[in-house]
Amino acid sequence: MIAAVHELSPVLGAGAACRALGLPRGVPARQRAQARRAAMVGPRPRRAVRARPPLSLDAQENTLLLDTLNSERFADTAPAAVYATLLDEGRYLGSVRTMYRLLSTQGGSCERRRQLAHPAYVKPELLAVAPN
Repeated sequence: MIAAVHELSPVLGAGAACRALGLPRGVPARQRAQARRAAMVGPRPRRAVRARPPLSLDAQENTLLLDTLNSERFADTAPAAVYATLLDEGRYLGSVRTMYRLLSTQGGSCERRRQLAHPAYVKPELLAVAPN
């Protein structure tokens, strides 16, 4: 892909070549800068693998929390309200942020209530058939 940009750049220009291939305009300049940096400093060091946080929920706790959030009782409730209700009952399954994070991984962080969709109305068009 980048080779095609380099071939088209003298003819079309870098911006037009990138637009034609669906790439951001700054890709060729960014690659040249990275090549210069690698030549002067050397390659970038590999990032270390992040260790799992010690207080993170395990798979079993994640499933319990997800089952609770998707249960009949809490299906139409925001995670903050679920958190408060569970705390009132003396149960702590995870923080509000954890609930939102878990819901977003499962695709449930959008509107969770059943709502009617408004039908698409056609805008009325006035058509003159005679003067005045």
